[in-house]
Amino acid sequence: MRAQNCGIICGMACVKVQLGIVGWVIVLCGCARTGISGPIRDASVGGGESQSTGGTSQGTGGAVPSGNGGFASSGTTSTNGGAGGSSTTGGATGPGGGLAEFCAGSTKVAYQGQVLTPAVTSYDPLGILNCCASYGVRLHTSKDIGQDLQVIVDVAVGPDVSGTYEIGTSQWAVRAGLRIPSEDLYTRHSVVGSIEIKGSYTDPAPWQMGLCLEVTDTATDLYGTRVYVPSVNVLGFTLPSPLDFFLLQDSTLTVDKAELVPLETLPLAPTAFLRLDQIDFVEKASHWIGVVPEYAIIESLQKTLGHVPLYGTPFVIKVEGQALFLGAFMSFISSVGYRVPTVWVDEMVTDGFPLRAGPLTGGTDAFDDPRVVKVLTDAGRWVP
Repeated sequence: MRAQNCGIICGMACVKVQLGIVGWVIVLCGCARTGISGPIRDASVGGGESQSTGGTSQGTGGAVPSGNGGFASSGTTSTNGGAGGSSTTGGATGPGGGLAEFCAGSTKVAYQGQVLTPAVTSYDPLGILNCCASYGVRLHTSKDIGQDLQVIVDVAVGPDVSGTYEIGTSQWAVRAGLRIPSEDLYTRHSVVGSIEIKGSYTDPAPWQMGLCLEVTDTATDLYGTRVYVPSVNVLGFTLPSPLDFFLLQDSTLTVDKAELVPLETLPLAPTAFLRLDQIDFVEKASHWIGVVPEYAIIESLQKTLGHVPLYGTPFVIKVEGQALFLGAFMSFISSVGYRVPTVWVDEMVTDGFPLRAGPLTGGTDAFDDPRVVKVLTDAGRWVP
């Protein structure tokens, strides 16, 4: 863990803490400002209104816990039609109008006249900001509209991030934008609405995040798209990683030889080639492991593997620190097969690869193991 002074953000002295793994950067900021107290409405995701008093905002539009559990946004009612709030901007047909009514029930997306009910997962975008920790939520809409949707949430608060935050106002604590995976890493199409977070940097348990958002960027075809996610698990700070993929220390060992050695005694490479925080999502039906492309996992792995021998290159899957499975990297040119979980290097692409059951009769499917499924589910990575 490293800490360094990162200067002034939003008029506050801040300290940046690097947690030793890619993508986890938090900024702890503190200051004293004149707050605004008064009755507010908690625009909570999923509807419902709660009256709260004594909220203190951090400057205009700040969002901090109020005295009775609500979140203050300048001591006023919602101006963006956030879930559970009152829309006072744009009317029923303007940005945010009717958003509260939309944000009810189960996960859904309104896109160009269609209402979709996609699977939803979370992931850790590559940390590209010096002010915040970033979290991603993926809506699996590609089968309906030809592309998935991603919501990027930047959080500059800590250590307790729990609360409901108005998006599209001047509050600085939580910001968000929507993009599609093919767009530039820095793209964030503007949105209004609200985000609810339940979690703490000091608690390794998964967070929950709820979204009620509408795209207001008129320069994109996504304009007017609405996203409602009542809750998705978000990976909290978990060290060591609860799911890792390792090559072996001896790079000359082939799978047939590795099978003869007790799994727990196989010497592993010093670092994992894939960690849970680098996984975008895992889809059971296709056995697909999606990776966050910006981490360049596949390019690095392909370079490390080089030419895969006919008898395969072994790897080990560890769950909660325990070596659970031996696996095999194989090539289509080989006629050799094993019962262990298998990755065909010919199927690897920039954003992931399938981890298939061993091709021999009775082959092991890693995704049938409840320990693997639990880790992926807790982290918000699992698509059943």
